[in-house]
Amino acid sequence: MSPQMQSGFELVFIGMGTVFVFLGVLVVITIIMSRILNRIAPEFTVLGDKPQEFVINEQLLAVLQDAVRQHRARKKKR
Repeated sequence: MSPQMQSGFELVFIGMGTVFVFLGVLVVITIIMSRILNRIAPEFTVLGDKPQEFVINEQLLAVLQDAVRQHRARKKKR
């Protein structure tokens, strides 16, 4: 095998090894961070059996409808 091929293979293996190690460390850090956050604030990660109902009062509904109306009116002018 020529020295250039050997050097090329070394470069490929070092590069791929570096990426593999980096991604492995990233996965481990993500798992550790997830476990720490579950201990600090478990109420944000646990979902109930039923999804919570989203209640929109009349004032909020009027504001949302007006915002959509203004957006559509501005879009038609273009």
